[in-house]
Amino acid sequence: MSCNSRQKGKRGELEAAHALNEKLPLAQARRGQQYSGTETSADLVAPGLPNLYLEVKRRQSMNIHKVLDEAEEACGGLAPLVLHRKDNTDWVVSFRLEDLREVVQQLARAM
Repeated sequence: MSCNSRQKGKRGELEAAHALNEKLPLAQARRGQQYSGTETSADLVAPGLPNLYLEVKRRQSMNIHKVLDEAEEACGGLAPLVLHRKDNTDWVVSFRLEDLREVVQQLARAM
């Protein structure tokens, strides 16, 4: 991974954490790798959303199903949720329909 790509990923994670905390202050989202030190940890850690595995993607194009599959493999039983955006667009959230109940419950608790 190039230095520029790593920096863009870090900026994307910081932006996503800030945007999530603006909407859900009780989520208390922050970058995951800076605290856990492993590359297999979620991109964001949010104590207010304990059952969600938060992945962040900042790309111009992406295969969301592939990203969700990768998050599902790494999530360790949590519900994977992907925050993503293209340049000059708003953040979007994607997750599997089977996780809808868990995601809604977690989000409602963090409001």
